[in-house]
Amino acid sequence: MSTQFDLVYHCDSRPEIGNGHLKRGLDVLHSIHRRQPGLNLGICGDYSDSAKRFITDFLDPTIAVFHSPTELPTSTVAVLDSMHRPGDPSYLDADITGRIGKSGQRFVIVSSSLRISLPVQCDLFLDHVPDVQIQGQQPREKRVGFQYAPVSAEFFETVTDSSFDRPGHLVAVIGGGPIQDGPERLAAAFYDRALEEFGRFSIVLSPHFPVEHKAKLEQRFPRLEFLQGIPSIAPLLQSAKAIICTYGNIAYESLSCGKPTFLANYVDFQDEYAVYLEQKGLVVNLGLFDHLDNSKSEQVFNTDRRTKLSAQAKELFPRSGIEAITDELLKLLKAG
Repeated sequence: MSTQFDLVYHCDSRPEIGNGHLKRGLDVLHSIHRRQPGLNLGICGDYSDSAKRFITDFLDPTIAVFHSPTELPTSTVAVLDSMHRPGDPSYLDADITGRIGKSGQRFVIVSSSLRISLPVQCDLFLDHVPDVQIQGQQPREKRVGFQYAPVSAEFFETVTDSSFDRPGHLVAVIGGGPIQDGPERLAAAFYDRALEEFGRFSIVLSPHFPVEHKAKLEQRFPRLEFLQGIPSIAPLLQSAKAIICTYGNIAYESLSCGKPTFLANYVDFQDEYAVYLEQKGLVVNLGLFDHLDNSKSEQVFNTDRRTKLSAQAKELFPRSGIEAITDELLKLLKAG
């Protein structure tokens, strides 16, 4: 097999699976590019129009883009990071996984699952869930734990941005979902109380959130900030006194900023993982958007509770997991 690329990151992004896999891919590729600028890198996946815009806006233009399944570039290292069945992070399609695995001399699976069935063997398995259970084919090597939470270095730095120089407000970051009604439900539930207690309430919308719906939200909730497509979310998170978000990449970004984190979710698997993090003492799970837990929502406004959550997060997330993932991938590339 002739090798065209040093590493290709295979990930997908559509409204029904969210943008987290793609965001991780961009962060990993940018980290590798920064540390080894001479490497030939690519990204490959099934992307919605909104995801393509995200790639255009935020991916380094020197990194090649391929659209599967029609294009499957060969590489020294092929990395798979996706959700092949919406709402089920434990499932990987055998055919897709097999073809991606064969496209690389070394095959890496990046997972975010409590349990997963591997249809083919991989050289390296990475998962930031410490208690992940691996069924099916066993990887040759594995690295698991919160130290691999896919959060880039910018969330561990002190960032100044004049756009977000009013610290102490409430921030919500809502990922994609099957219905996309989370921002409206959350705004309705917290509107008056959040403005009274925090003075400012910002809601960041998914790249997949319809632009025309954003205008309707701004009309209904004129005192809230609805943000979309901001270049970096790190300064906004760092300026927050508390963060409400969906389970996924953003939850770990919030925790890595050492912020008290409250999770609200679209689907059952997100709620299951939110319960898992709650049992670890890291978050408060507010439940699904269609029936938020009012008693737990009160904890958003409890200073002592926020302080305890923040302390636990700072202890367990001391370093960028994206850099830890990059360490492992560069080791594979060096081994050839």
